[in-house]
Amino acid sequence: LHPSRLSLALDSLSEHALTEQRALERLADLLPEAQYALLEKNRKAVFFEPGAAAAAYALAAVLDRIACGTLPAGAAQGALRQQAACLACSLAARPQGWAEFLDALPAAAGDPVELVLQAVALGWKSKWS
Repeated sequence: LHPSRLSLALDSLSEHALTEQRALERLADLLPEAQYALLEKNRKAVFFEPGAAAAAYALAAVLDRIACGTLPAGAAQGALRQQAACLACSLAARPQGWAEFLDALPAAAGDPVELVLQAVALGWKSKWS
């Protein structure tokens, strides 16, 4: 644990196949062109935002608990969505929007990395809308 390594994309979810390149490719599809261009130019504002990194690390911990079988399967999707909503709130700088972000995220995401990227897009859109 070193402060210079608190990166959403590269550290917290790298064991779950999330790379900066994958994130940028998918975010290009999820965001309007102008918002994606802004994100790409300011990617550190996303990948190193402390609150988003904290939520991503919490989400990775949920994934680890699922893999180990220490979190009941029935609670997994809800726990993942809750952390993804926290991530969106942090990027948007709108903690009061947590319930709105939770409602906007898919209820059943088969791929947790996709859920994270949707949360990033949701938070970024909200921040710049």
